[in-house]
Amino acid sequence: MKHYFLTYKQLPGEAPKCEITHVYGREEAHEVIRRSKQDYDAKYGNLESVLSLTLFEAFQFSQRQQDYFERVIGFHRNVYLWMFHQHPILC
Repeated sequence: MKHYFLTYKQLPGEAPKCEITHVYGREEAHEVIRRSKQDYDAKYGNLESVLSLTLFEAFQFSQRQQDYFERVIGFHRNVYLWMFHQHPILC
């Protein structure tokens, strides 16, 4: 694991960019993860709720677009049928 964290951002032939100053024990690592999650939640909020709302809004937009196109196509179909009824030779 140490090798991975020391080298994963390092380009070939490049000097190391980081060092490991100490290694956490299990309890300290869990505490760091818990605090990191708290920081993330404080900054970005509940990402699951945001994504759910975004998906819902996208679905609603899609429905509105579909309804609009169905009205437009229906209107043009009705105009075509009216024209065909009035002037069958033109159609």
